[in-house]
Amino acid sequence: MRTFDVVDAGTAGRTGEAQSLTRKPRVSVCMPVYNGEPFIREAIESVLHQTYGDFELVVVDDRSTDATCPIVQSYASDRRIRFFRNAKRLGQVPNYNESLRHSCGDYIKLMHQDDTLEPQALERQVKVLDDHARLGLVLSDYCLMNRWSVPLLLRTKLFDRPGLVGRRQILSRFLDEKIRNFIGGPPVLMFRRRVLEKTGFFDAGVAIHNDIEFCIRINMHFECFYLDDVLSHIRIHRYQLTQQYLRRPWVILLDRWRLLRALMSYPGLGFVLKSRLFAGFLNRIPRYLEKHLASFFL
Repeated sequence: MRTFDVVDAGTAGRTGEAQSLTRKPRVSVCMPVYNGEPFIREAIESVLHQTYGDFELVVVDDRSTDATCPIVQSYASDRRIRFFRNAKRLGQVPNYNESLRHSCGDYIKLMHQDDTLEPQALERQVKVLDDHARLGLVLSDYCLMNRWSVPLLLRTKLFDRPGLVGRRQILSRFLDEKIRNFIGGPPVLMFRRRVLEKTGFFDAGVAIHNDIEFCIRINMHFECFYLDDVLSHIRIHRYQLTQQYLRRPWVILLDRWRLLRALMSYPGLGFVLKSRLFAGFLNRIPRYLEKHLASFFL
């Protein structure tokens, strides 16, 4: 029986000597994990049962202390999976980037350990990127679900209509949404590997809103495409890092300031857009202060 030769990601070659590939897959599904025992099996199964078959699943564990690693090891017979473990704990966003560094595919999809994909998710997004060579990113709608995988809410459409998303349109939508993260999370995205050469990796300085910052940054350089179909399911539960942040509004406010600082540093961003970004941030402050004071007295 095959077992994973789990490599410390800090010392492994970036394409993974431990699980060598006979050929490069078209798509890399990257799953950074940490203490994902309750949901990771469901997440992995949703990837393995895709209608599109030319993919690898890259799992990078960030020193989990629960049964995450044994669960992943139980899939050792599936050669589509490559498994790495960090030499030391990196944190969520650096582990995103570590999983990207180990990927091999031309197209990349980041997958959370507690979310799931519709069976046709990879097939639909790959077709868009195949049909439109100049695109850097494809996005789709998603559904929220609870810890028992029961649907909670169908997300409002990311954009008014499907199709091409011109440069800077994600930023414009972000401003129209009063600097709210309307994207939802990394599982709604698929992007080309070559965009990383132009834009870089996820910004580790933006702990919570890194996905919207990453999308805006890509869209500053590349056109994108919006599919108005639900292709992913994002789980909401009390133990996830995002929900822990939501119980500390001052942490969210600080992260929004870091997001604002990152966006304001983009070259070529004019005075009008910078003014709208700063005004949006200022308008959010009273709301976060109100939440902070309420939580203080509860």
